Amino acid sequence: MNPHNLKSMSMDELFKKVSHARRPYPQVFPKYRNPARPSETWAGRGKRPRWLTAELRSGKKLDDFRIRPSSDRRGAPAQGSGRPNKKTARRRSA
Repeated sequence: MNPHNLKSMSMDELFKKVSHARRPYPQVFPKYRNPARPSETWAGRGKRPRWLTAELRSGKKLDDFRIRPSSDRRGAPAQGSGRPNKKTARRRSA
């Protein structure tokens, strides 16, 4: 890119040449659901939605809106990944 050509380029042309492709991010699943409008969900990232902020101000807990996995809905404890963590593995081998 020649510095003399920068002055004649539009901003769109300049950013097209400089911008890089973003890396692919995994899909983020929702963790919280609005009970009044079940279609409204929040993944726990970014700014809290207004419906959740209003409910928290009214005295409810964040965990009241958590979407539980299907195995956890019947009262069964949630299952892990099946792999022990490092501390558990050390205790078992010692």
